[in-house]
Amino acid sequence: LATGLAWAQEQDLNIFVLGGGSNVVVDDAGFNGLVIEMIDSSLKVLEESETDVLFEVGAGHNWDQFVSAAVNMGLSGVEYLSGIPGTVGASPIQNIGAYGQEVAQIIEAVNVMDRKDRTIKTLTKEECMFAYRSSNFKTIWLHRYVIVSVECRLE
Repeated sequence: LATGLAWAQEQDLNIFVLGGGSNVVVDDAGFNGLVIEMIDSSLKVLEESETDVLFEVGAGHNWDQFVSAAVNMGLSGVEYLSGIPGTVGASPIQNIGAYGQEVAQIIEAVNVMDRKDRTIKTLTKEECMFAYRSSNFKTIWLHRYVIVSVECRLE
């Protein structure tokens, strides 16, 4: 990711970060730039207790597969978010939600790469400023960060 971002910067190219492509329409003329597809579909347990589990989920992990895995493990917090297309990395951008649940309720932190200096940073839930179908990723951080993984706590 860092190499691709650096190369695009050197070439003065536009950058488009692609998750699952479920909400993308490409102009017939194409895209004049570098498309980076997020493919990390890892699912790691960071902490586990009698009451909850903290996961780190790669940005390229299919959202509905994450929901299915959580439900199959008997965990709650995302069960009403089944069927939403896209990737885990895209979920905090719009703060996806349905039936009274939204991803902000389970996110502890979002791990990102800063496009400017290509460093990895961890942004807290509070820093993300989640709101109804919005977050800082759609507003003041637009085109600043690339989400690499999301830390989610489920009960």
